[in-house]
Amino acid sequence: MLRTNTAGALRQWVNKPDGTLTVYWGGAGFRNGAHSASGRWNVTEEGRLCLHIDWEDVPENWCRFLEPTANGNYQPIADIADANWTPPQDKTSWRPLTIRH
Repeated sequence: MLRTNTAGALRQWVNKPDGTLTVYWGGAGFRNGAHSASGRWNVTEEGRLCLHIDWEDVPENWCRFLEPTANGNYQPIADIADANWTPPQDKTSWRPLTIRH
């Protein structure tokens, strides 16, 4: 999966079938410079994608529903979204995931 944050930093990770993952962060934003880590992923019974990343300084944990977009990417949905939620049109707040098989 690939994702670029609003500061232009690239995050790339590979989800393995056994529930583990490896992730690379390159650029600015949350982490300046290049970093890599391992972690775990799963999909909940409700259909949320969950990630636990063992960053050296601060572990990252989150679960989100993913909404398909018209261009084939996926937009994570905030937990506060309701049934009328649509992906943001303003690209400054839009952080889609590109899923490669």
